[in-house]
Amino acid sequence: MPAPCAPRVWAGAIVYLIALLGTWLLANESGRLWAVLVLVASAMLAVVLWRRQNWISTFPSDATARTRVNGSRLFYVFGVAVAMLLVLAADLRYAAAPSETFGLADILWIAGIALLLCSAFFGSHSLWGVSNAPRLPGWPTWEMALLAVLFVLALLGRVGNLRNFPDNIYPDEIMTGTVATQSYLSPTTPPSVFSTLWSGIDLPALWFWFVAVFLKLGGTSLAMLRLPPLCLGRLRLSRFMHCYAEHGADTRR
Repeated sequence: MPAPCAPRVWAGAIVYLIALLGTWLLANESGRLWAVLVLVASAMLAVVLWRRQNWISTFPSDATARTRVNGSRLFYVFGVAVAMLLVLAADLRYAAAPSETFGLADILWIAGIALLLCSAFFGSHSLWGVSNAPRLPGWPTWEMALLAVLFVLALLGRVGNLRNFPDNIYPDEIMTGTVATQSYLSPTTPPSVFSTLWSGIDLPALWFWFVAVFLKLGGTSLAMLRLPPLCLGRLRLSRFMHCYAEHGADTRR
């Protein structure tokens, strides 16, 4: 990609900061209208910045790749069909025995998901193996190390003050801890991890099982209750930083 695209990387960071500002303004009810306008403006700026972006094609269209399309497509269709059958069998098993915490239905569900991912991965991988499409340059080692250091510092800085920040306890946190404790720490028959809990809200039971694991390992404290969403949030942030760094490397090519 040509070097003139490099300013878009910095502009992307500015747009992201504008979106964060709009999200922060949402907490103030009197300024909520301005917050929505800021978020809409950031979305429009993103569209303007990348409306002419030349993205690398997901599926190559060169003549060399077409020689193996039929075989990979057959493998993909077969994997999807078997995965659908596994999910159907899991649904029937769950209807017959919905009280199993982690039984045959859950195993079949996971097997279906794994088979679908594998068929999609290997099917597309066979295409890329014979494609003449350009590849992205390698990610520099020093950037990887810098990202790892920033990630660890951010994680340690946030984990060290989980109990006192934020300085108030939200009702959702109380209900999450209550549902997780009643469902998986002190129940007679724990519910299935692929069901839904919290009547009227119907959140995935797997999330409450995940929270219960943290509460069981670290004790029933406010810090341990806030740690699971923090971990997921840091993973999402690391993925954003990784994509940002890859795009920056592409513009310097």
